[in-house]
Amino acid sequence: MEQLIDLTTAIAAAVSQQSKAIAALTELCAEQQPAAAQLRALSEAQTTMTKAMEIQAEIVKRQRMTILDSRGSSLPSPGGAFTRFTQLPPEIRKMIWEMALPGPRLFYLHRDSEDTVTVSPIQRPPPMRAACREAWSVTEGHGYFEFGFNATRTWGIWFNPTKDIVFTDYLDTPWEFPKIQNIGLHSDSFFSRGKCISQLELAMEGLTHCRKIVVITRPGYDEEYEQCSNLRFFSLQDDDLIWSTDYRPHIYEVQDNGVTWGSMKQGLTQLYHEEDTLRRLGIEEKDLPEIVGMEVLMTNKGSS
Repeated sequence: MEQLIDLTTAIAAAVSQQSKAIAALTELCAEQQPAAAQLRALSEAQTTMTKAMEIQAEIVKRQRMTILDSRGSSLPSPGGAFTRFTQLPPEIRKMIWEMALPGPRLFYLHRDSEDTVTVSPIQRPPPMRAACREAWSVTEGHGYFEFGFNATRTWGIWFNPTKDIVFTDYLDTPWEFPKIQNIGLHSDSFFSRGKCISQLELAMEGLTHCRKIVVITRPGYDEEYEQCSNLRFFSLQDDDLIWSTDYRPHIYEVQDNGVTWGSMKQGLTQLYHEEDTLRRLGIEEKDLPEIVGMEVLMTNKGSS
């Protein structure tokens, strides 16, 4: 098979080289001022030889395809399974499994009537956990089961602490989830200077490994997060409007039409880097979490 492929390549190269040689010969004859009939003959010979060699190359290609078809074609189809995956080095296979991990995902935390912390929406563990032991090990290395019954895996949700985000409207007490690194809070939680500091303080007290504060906005309040079956989120842009001029906090710089995400983020960053804030939090600047903004859209159960 490889010999046929090499032969095809060689013939194609020969076609190119011989065409160049014939063209050079034609030019040489032209310099010697041959008769017009000779020039026409040389040109016709060049064309004939070129076509003949092209036909030979096409024949070899067709022979190759015929042999492949007779053997059922050993070349993998574009949508077929990659049967040689296990022959890859373990490091490469691990990288591929890691790229197949879900996320980031968004979970809303709330307390039910029995003051138990629950989460919405409920999502199944990554399907790749059932693929093979190697894939299962990757999910175990990058996630764990959180929010389960009595802090166990039972009825828990597979959670990736470095990617997934938990959020609530407002913190009045610390959420005791030390492994979780990303927490989202509604934009109204940052309406005043006092709220901005207290929310960050409570977040970092409960989430001792907090690395990211996500400011959440969403259009309207007609639906409850607890009833949603799916959450989608999009990064806020600097010119996205958070508050209008009629209803806005006074701690952020006001643009023409109100407070944008860009001015809000700048105000929060400056506030959190103040010495008084760092002293109250008991941390250094390098330990401050990153501040990002997201808009959240919900899909309700039973909706189309």
